[in-house]
Amino acid sequence: MSQFCHKCGTPLGDDQNFCGKCGTPKLQIQDESVSAAPFSNAGTSPAQTGNNADAVNAEASASATSNDAAALNNQGRYVPDEGFVEHFLNGQNGSRLNRWRYFKRDFCVLFVSGLINMLIFDMFSDVSGNLTTTGNGVFFVITCVVLIFEYNLDVRRLKDLGRGPLLAKINLFIGFAQAQMQVRHNMDFFDLIGKATYGNHDVLLLVFIAILLAWTGIILYLMFAPGDRGPNQYGPDPLG
Repeated sequence: MSQFCHKCGTPLGDDQNFCGKCGTPKLQIQDESVSAAPFSNAGTSPAQTGNNADAVNAEASASATSNDAAALNNQGRYVPDEGFVEHFLNGQNGSRLNRWRYFKRDFCVLFVSGLINMLIFDMFSDVSGNLTTTGNGVFFVITCVVLIFEYNLDVRRLKDLGRGPLLAKINLFIGFAQAQMQVRHNMDFFDLIGKATYGNHDVLLLVFIAILLAWTGIILYLMFAPGDRGPNQYGPDPLG
């Protein structure tokens, strides 16, 4: 049965969940023609038969209205996250994440990881202030866990921007590379830029600066870029 948008009248395909013109979620309209179960008409007056048909039609109409409301609630409204996993570890299957929710959750992850890293450096530093081998191992594990949280948050934020997970993967790779440099050489990108500057390695200097700028650009984009208004291919608008 052909269906139309109940708001603007645009024809809808069977596989469309949202109107391509106005973004209104499709209501799953049921066929109003209800076939009553076979029954015997013997001893039943025409008036009783008409009343039975009216009752069946009224019941079918109420059922269709209930199903339509459920479809609107499931397809057109943002469902808030519940529980730790849905908040931080549901990147692939999670819904869109707007700027404010992303900022709060990202801040929580970075704040907790910062406290843990302070403890690591306090417990596993040598006399020169560098991490010991054990400290580097613990630091690397904690950083990998943080990167998993960050990746899932980035994926959901990119969904709100109508984009796939490519930038989240780039962000993950850069973070992992920096963790490796910290563990193996006790250096980050700023240390590498300094070494390349004083060593007159112009090409390496440009590469390190480009990576640092790209990483900074991705973070700023995720933090401040406004999400798509209304529903997109990843789900309903988290702002309603």
